[in-house]
Amino acid sequence: MPAFQNRLFVDAHWLSTAWAALDDRARDMLARRRGNQTLEAIGRVHFVTRERARQIIRTASEALVTTAREVEEGWREQIDELFLDAPAVPDTALREIFPDPEGTARYTLLRALGFESPRTWAGALQGFWTRLPGELDKLFRDLAKNGPYRSAELRFRAVVLGIPDAVPIESVASHEKSPLTRAERGVWVRRGARSRDAAYLWLAEEGAPRFLDEIVAALGEGHRAVRESLRRDDRFRQIRPEGTWALEEWPLNGVGEYRTTLEVVLAVLAELGPIPKARLITETRRRYPVGYNRVAQCLLSDRVGITADGMWDLVERGATPVEESEPRRPDHVVVDLAGKVLGFRIPVDKDLLRGSSVVIHRWVTWHLGLRQAPMSRTFNLIGTSGDLTVTRNTSAAQVSSLRAHVESMGLAEGCELAVVLRLEEGSARLEHACARETCPTQWHLQEA
Repeated sequence: MPAFQNRLFVDAHWLSTAWAALDDRARDMLARRRGNQTLEAIGRVHFVTRERARQIIRTASEALVTTAREVEEGWREQIDELFLDAPAVPDTALREIFPDPEGTARYTLLRALGFESPRTWAGALQGFWTRLPGELDKLFRDLAKNGPYRSAELRFRAVVLGIPDAVPIESVASHEKSPLTRAERGVWVRRGARSRDAAYLWLAEEGAPRFLDEIVAALGEGHRAVRESLRRDDRFRQIRPEGTWALEEWPLNGVGEYRTTLEVVLAVLAELGPIPKARLITETRRRYPVGYNRVAQCLLSDRVGITADGMWDLVERGATPVEESEPRRPDHVVVDLAGKVLGFRIPVDKDLLRGSSVVIHRWVTWHLGLRQAPMSRTFNLIGTSGDLTVTRNTSAAQVSSLRAHVESMGLAEGCELAVVLRLEEGSARLEHACARETCPTQWHLQEA
């Protein structure tokens, strides 16, 4: 074996070593290409024509693939297993396979192998890779077509469709070219059916027929426009003689009979259990107009569980409660190596400023050991009076209202709030987390 290859095989950072095997000019050209410089601009820097720059870049990319195959075995199998038919794989997931701190060698190698950035209506999704650049766009369009969604439902429905949880789903969905748009109360509606979708979600939340005046007041739109929207949409029906409006999917009898989804789940199990999960969900949805996700969330309740033979039943009849499995930790949640200090960011929006409890990622409650519902833990707020309570309900993970604290800190809509929890001490701290240049309150100018 040549001496050069011997050196490569003993080098732990095999991709960096393979990258170093390229000459300086080739590495610079590849780095500039990764930075989206044109071939013409790269050629001018190195005093070659545009075509010659293209040839050098192509030859260097092929050489990098060849050297990588010689110096390291198994990475092709790893990458094939990771991608399969995945519509998007984050670059961060590839760092272990391709150890390259700067990322240029990894970028060049993946591009040479035919991988691209996934595409959606928001353009190329930077920081992600795929073999199927159009697949993610197709999934997002299916997501939009199946709308509307409650505020906490969008990500779940996207993941069910096959969109990876690591994808910035809300960012893509809120793009100006998106068929979806975020409406009042944080719900996601279709641009072409905004009023009708908002009415549908509001009625679904109410769980019972409502008069037109009530719907108009909730939507904040004109009386005639709302009436015509409901009349033309086959998801709604008017109940005579009282004239209230209901959802077509609701059963004619018993509309509004139950107050919550959990109440229905418990009633079904009391009557029919122990039963399989699929039948429990189907029967619950038949009696009460909610989505699959909402019923599944109720299975975390400490009042329902699984029997020894895998059926679902009431805990009071001997079923074992089920704990939530660990979800993927999102990027905006950090934790120290010992797992004793946890921090996450919360956007300051209209709901928070109205005094509503704040929905947070369920990984936070999972890490705190709140893996059934209802469960909660209270932290003493440092630097201000009061407590902060973190709760795992069947519907969502959330923290108690932060309105008073946000107002006392001078934060406004559009700001970011950081919450730091010290688990052993049982204390919490709130911090203003905006970047100085982009903060809506321009607090750095006020300080000056």
